Amino acid sequence: MNWGALGGVLLVSLAVVVGTVGLFSLGIAAADRGGAVAGAGSALCFAGCAVLVGCGIYLVAVG
Repeated sequence: MNWGALGGVLLVSLAVVVGTVGLFSLGIAAADRGGAVAGAGSALCFAGCAVLVGCGIYLVAVG
């Protein structure tokens, strides 16, 4: 078994999960502030989360 590759996959998946949760948290925080700029920032954060989820689904379904 290739333990180095398994460790690499573990580190990348952990980084993506932490990044996605952080991005979603920023979107929630921006949505609570209100205003046009905060609303746009919130929408960008949620769009980024949607892109990451879509990439994950694509990798599972096609890859």
